[in-house]
Amino acid sequence: MTGRRTQPGYRSVGNRRTSGNRLTRDVTEVTAVTDTGGPVLGATHELAELLSRLAVLLTSQRPAAVEAQPTRVMPERVLLTPEEASEHLGIGRTTVYALIKSGALESVQIGRLRRIPTSAVHAYAAALVEQSRTQIA
Repeated sequence: MTGRRTQPGYRSVGNRRTSGNRLTRDVTEVTAVTDTGGPVLGATHELAELLSRLAVLLTSQRPAAVEAQPTRVMPERVLLTPEEASEHLGIGRTTVYALIKSGALESVQIGRLRRIPTSAVHAYAAALVEQSRTQIA
């Protein structure tokens, strides 16, 4: 509360009473009603009760519209980011960039983006397997 109480339900603001102009009178009336437990507190209680019932309803039921929507299956990606290619190959991102620079891993540039075809990732993995087979034999 600001100021000291001058009469029950009224407040002083600065050096003048709040009943001086319409806006401060309205604020004072609302303050007087809420301080005495009038209609505003009753409305607040009703609102709290409605919100609690709404929360119970929302947690107990799932909307039928959400369950009825089929999940869309994403097609397999044709081009991968260097980070995704490194995850597929099980190597680091900087190693993928080094392989691209050396020409061992094919890539394409789309604008400023660098992408690696999935076929290039599979071809590089197959070349590694073939290379390991020739070293063993």
